[in-house]
Amino acid sequence: MYENKSKIKIIGRGWKIVKYPYELIVKLGYSHSIFLTLDPFIKLLLKKKNDKFYIFYGVRYEKLNTVMAKFNFMRVPNIYTRKGIFHRKIIL
Repeated sequence: MYENKSKIKIIGRGWKIVKYPYELIVKLGYSHSIFLTLDPFIKLLLKKKNDKFYIFYGVRYEKLNTVMAKFNFMRVPNIYTRKGIFHRKIIL
């Protein structure tokens, strides 16, 4: 049912994503949490404890791409410290 797939990798101390039915709470080391509302056509597969990847599935490519663009603006990857949100696009 879900055709498009995209992965993000979050590297940073204490950074995490908490999932609610249609909402994500993203903690990226700021003094506040970031709330992100998900479209009903997008599904998030949470990572395992030692895995650093979060996998997003979506029916519509445009909606999935919009969510990934929001993640890229939350925390830009820093090439010197190797911390940030890294995005890998996989199209099936």
